[in-house]
Amino acid sequence: MSESKLYNMLEEDHANVKELLTKTVDNETDEHFQTIKEELEAHMKGEEKYFYPEIEDQEKVTLLEAYEEHNLVKLVLKQMDERKTKDDKWFAKANVLKDLIEHHVEEEEEDIFSIAQENLSSTQENKIAEEIEAVKSK
Repeated sequence: MSESKLYNMLEEDHANVKELLTKTVDNETDEHFQTIKEELEAHMKGEEKYFYPEIEDQEKVTLLEAYEEHNLVKLVLKQMDERKTKDDKWFAKANVLKDLIEHHVEEEEEDIFSIAQENLSSTQENKIAEEIEAVKSK
């Protein structure tokens, strides 16, 4: 894990959601869906509002891809939330969501975190972490 509060917090979010998605897919249960949805929505909102804009100028293509991955996650979450029955199609969407998250997390932790660490001061990182925490606590 990284040394900064910001990266540690984001990595913990990633690990938690990945674990819940694995339980959802492996056990074919929707028990954790509401938690997954709420945590992902708050996490993405914080990143999009406070983290990504701070490094957008450094690597625009990478950040545009990250935004698009967030859009796909939001779409799948919405489709899952709207389904009345938790049938095979719902669980197929859960599996796709899991794959999307795993791919996104890998790129974010390897590429985006590196870009941010090269371009943000520890003061900026701490400020972003506090802003994201505020979004998550709402």
